[in-house]
Amino acid sequence: MTLPTIRAVENSEAFTIYLDNLKAPYGVPHGEDFPPFDGAGYDEEIAFDAPEEWDEVELVFDGCPDGYVIVVFRLKGKPVLCMLYGPGGFVAYFGSISEARNAARAQVENQPSSGSYGSKI
Repeated sequence: MTLPTIRAVENSEAFTIYLDNLKAPYGVPHGEDFPPFDGAGYDEEIAFDAPEEWDEVELVFDGCPDGYVIVVFRLKGKPVLCMLYGPGGFVAYFGSISEARNAARAQVENQPSSGSYGSKI
């Protein structure tokens, strides 16, 4: 049995997903509320174990660090699968939006700092 695929495209204009079950691509344009991140962007397609039942998909970026977005599959309003995407593409699956947000924040906090400021004391 072939797994369904999700294609995610991040560029300077928007974050967009393509799913077999959607009639058209679904995306969020970059703007004041959803700024583009500093990076090259990506265009990746992955096979994933989609929920057996879902009736809605939503892109959540509120509460996430810049460059992170959560693809939320819902059934009757409740999340059944959350896929976290970051500046480099797909990160991981989560069972809730808060878990995905926390993982995004942790990734940002654990990144080595760039520049010549030295270590924090």
